[in-house]
Amino acid sequence: MKYIYLSLSLFLFSSQITSQNVGDIIISEMIHNPDAVSDANGEWIEIYNTTSADINIENWKISDDGDNYHVISSSVVVPANDFAILGRNGDFNINGKVDVDYEYSGIALVNSDGEITIVNENDVLIDAVVWDENFPIKAGKSMSLKVDKFDYEANDIADNWEIATSTFGDGDYGTPGRKNDADDEDPLSITNLNKNEYKIFPNPITNEHLTISTSSMSNKYLYIYNNVGQLLLHKESSQSKITFNTTTLKPGVYILKINDKDKVFTRKIIVKD
Repeated sequence: MKYIYLSLSLFLFSSQITSQNVGDIIISEMIHNPDAVSDANGEWIEIYNTTSADINIENWKISDDGDNYHVISSSVVVPANDFAILGRNGDFNINGKVDVDYEYSGIALVNSDGEITIVNENDVLIDAVVWDENFPIKAGKSMSLKVDKFDYEANDIADNWEIATSTFGDGDYGTPGRKNDADDEDPLSITNLNKNEYKIFPNPITNEHLTISTSSMSNKYLYIYNNVGQLLLHKESSQSKITFNTTTLKPGVYILKINDKDKVFTRKIIVKD
């Protein structure tokens, strides 16, 4: 019996991990501007565990688009292939009636250009969403990742997000902690570039060069940012193939942004040792 008990204990311990891999936890939904309650009470971020093991995000860090960040100070287990809700207010009776798994402070979801990053306890950037005016942000409605786009690269693209159509709690729209839905009543006039229009290689970067290939011959502006939004590299080009020398970039995760006329493309890029 002791042997069986020990084996069970080891199994339970091993089934709960702390992730070291980009994309094991992704941002899948958020409400920037609740109507039913104030922003300070009603903002929340939904995260999703894409793996088959529970992940404890204690000591992880969430950051907004400024220098603000919050370190998760208690155990928060995100179940395998399931959701957790991080909210500015954990009181169900005040926050619009959302079951919040963890209450954070010190950061906020801006309604225009902004970002949220998630970094684990070893300073590995696990996921980030960088949004601008092309993303579907509406008062009283959450921005939800399409159900077939649950991927750390797919959530970089504005076209892969939609407005929630289901109500929750005190009357705002969203699906906190459950499968996302979509807004069919208000088709979005998104001008984002299709992901297939640009080929990014190699990614991860292993040879100190990043090449961007496209059929577009218009004048393009390309930017590479770190995970706190600092611009590190930029180019302007009308060529169909553009190469960045990435020798100045340390190993980690970065954001590539391309402005092509009135269109925008963003993509995570990874630099390896």
